[in-house]
Amino acid sequence: TRGYSHGGYSYRREESAASVALPQREHSYRAPVSIGGGGITASGTATKASTEQWAVGDAVAHKAFGNGTILSVQPMGNDTLLTIEFDKAGVKKVMATFAKLIRL
Repeated sequence: TRGYSHGGYSYRREESAASVALPQREHSYRAPVSIGGGGITASGTATKASTEQWAVGDAVAHKAFGNGTILSVQPMGNDTLLTIEFDKAGVKKVMATFAKLIRL
């Protein structure tokens, strides 16, 4: 039991485990949307681009950046961060799922 007073009035409140627990928020779920080549489908299964194995030294082509060579590969969650040195565009960091890369 807790009590407090305010403005000359006394208040008492019985506490139980149920009254102390915070209300749970209702969470909405949105299925991931893939903008590029691959990703995770609404059923939670990985598609080709996100599971494809990339390695340092792989030659790749990108529609906007042209041809390049992978400098580093870093797994990030269900995706892979690739650092690529493109012949004309310089060094870029792209996510494998969205980059639409073609292995040469």
